[in-house]
Amino acid sequence: MIEDLKIELLAKCKQHTSVLAQLWLDEVGKDSDPRPRTEHVIQRFIEHCNEEKLPLAYAAIYQNNPIGMICLRITEGILDNLTPWLGGLVVHPDYRRKKVGERLVSIVKEQARTLDYSELYLLSDDALSSWYKKLGWQKIGIADNDPGILIMAISL
Repeated sequence: MIEDLKIELLAKCKQHTSVLAQLWLDEVGKDSDPRPRTEHVIQRFIEHCNEEKLPLAYAAIYQNNPIGMICLRITEGILDNLTPWLGGLVVHPDYRRKKVGERLVSIVKEQARTLDYSELYLLSDDALSSWYKKLGWQKIGIADNDPGILIMAISL
């Protein structure tokens, strides 16, 4: 666990947006979109720079450097009757297995509760689903457009 880790709303540390966008592209984006563009990802994260309404993004900051992020969104583009969604979770490889991801997920769950939601949803591939299950998430379905993607939920 990293003791001095700070988790801030991205809206309060926008200077880290481009670094986090590149981290997301390097670690997640290459799997979800074969040709993602940095400018597009930066713009999407800027749209998450809110403080009191969805979508929201949080940055994990260690020694003044962004090492991870997570988002709380209204939708992930599927099952519009389910809301809100955890998305955009990424942690720099050097800081994995140090509870950074767990702390980011916890912040998003807390924020969803604060906004009076009783459940939270996410999309996961098979590889990450076991990690989410350890955190209490349950599989509730499979994405229609991609059978390798699970829909998961957790009660708040």
